[in-house]
Amino acid sequence: MEYKLVIVVRTDLGISKGKMAAQVSHAAVNCSLQSKKSDSSNFKKWYSDGQKKVVVKTTNESSLRELQQHARYVGLTNSLITDAGLTEVPPGTVTCLGIGPSTETKIKETISNGKQALLFINRRGYAPALFCNSCGWVMDCANCDSRLTLHKAKQKLICHHCEFTTNVPLRCLACDKGSLVPVGMGTERIEEYLKNIFPTIPVFRVDKDSSKKKDFMENLHRKVN
Repeated sequence: MEYKLVIVVRTDLGISKGKMAAQVSHAAVNCSLQSKKSDSSNFKKWYSDGQKKVVVKTTNESSLRELQQHARYVGLTNSLITDAGLTEVPPGTVTCLGIGPSTETKIKETISNGKQALLFINRRGYAPALFCNSCGWVMDCANCDSRLTLHKAKQKLICHHCEFTTNVPLRCLACDKGSLVPVGMGTERIEEYLKNIFPTIPVFRVDKDSSKKKDFMENLHRKVN
């Protein structure tokens, strides 16, 4: 069984190869130190197996932060690298993300043994907040000031306290130029993620939204048994 450390780098910053190599090194070192401290078994196996590393690309900061959310959710060691800004990029620029070292997740191990896995997430919808990647604005409820939850399937923002509902804006309503990024994990998003990483395995979401369908529980029971 192979153990690898994955580093995801941004290609939209236009920085030099030497600068990017330094950022990748920061991610590898940070993840290695974290793993050695918090998950020594994985670290030892990865280290003794030649410290395999894989570098892949992405085109923006939002995708790095989304990947970090996924890594945190499945319990993988991760390190988001921000540059000090001494050369080429402004201070605080997010440059890359390290994930691992690790192998299959506990969920995959459970399924490969022929068993079923249950995930309990007390947060329906796709994401509990929409965040502007330019000015940091977060969309709140117009009635009660609670955060609006993104429901991707409906393409609506819904307040889970007073049920206020509105359409998803195309851009930030505060600065009118930033993109709105879903932040956090709801049941819809976790369902989407699991279907992507386990494309051959049935994934069923049970929450207030999905269970409204007629005969939902009866049909679900028939599918999982």
